[in-house]
Amino acid sequence: MIILTGIFAGIYAGAVKRRKAEFIRQYIIFLTRAETMISYSSSSISTILDNICLEGSMEEVLKVFRKGLDEGNNINSAWKNALIYARQKNLIDEQDMELLQMFSKDFGTCAAEEEKGKIVVCRSLAQQRLDEMLPETKEKVKLYRIIGTFSGALLAVMII
Repeated sequence: MIILTGIFAGIYAGAVKRRKAEFIRQYIIFLTRAETMISYSSSSISTILDNICLEGSMEEVLKVFRKGLDEGNNINSAWKNALIYARQKNLIDEQDMELLQMFSKDFGTCAAEEEKGKIVVCRSLAQQRLDEMLPETKEKVKLYRIIGTFSGALLAVMII
């Protein structure tokens, strides 16, 4: 039973790592859709961001973002609150939070072409971060499972 507990702890830690990589992947999709909507829409930036639909954890973060916009916050503060929510839900770490905050800096204050350029930069940095995370995630998932199994076995031996 103790060994199984260690294994499950390792599996959970690995799932957290996978969830972070999946969140960055969804963020890249969000940026791609935002860029497309800016290209083909004459609506305001907040209307465009309000109409982007995603699924999973990014949709939860976007709900917090939209709620902040509805409460009268500007894009920067609403996005920051959404990222704080993502951090609390263990979807991003501190390094990812800094990367994702780049999106909202001065967003909505420039012409559409400049906004698309900012999005392209944010997307390329996010893709680079995802490319770094994927091999690391695979290694860490295996490591967490091994450590969980070993610590469970060690604890079982110590109790006996």
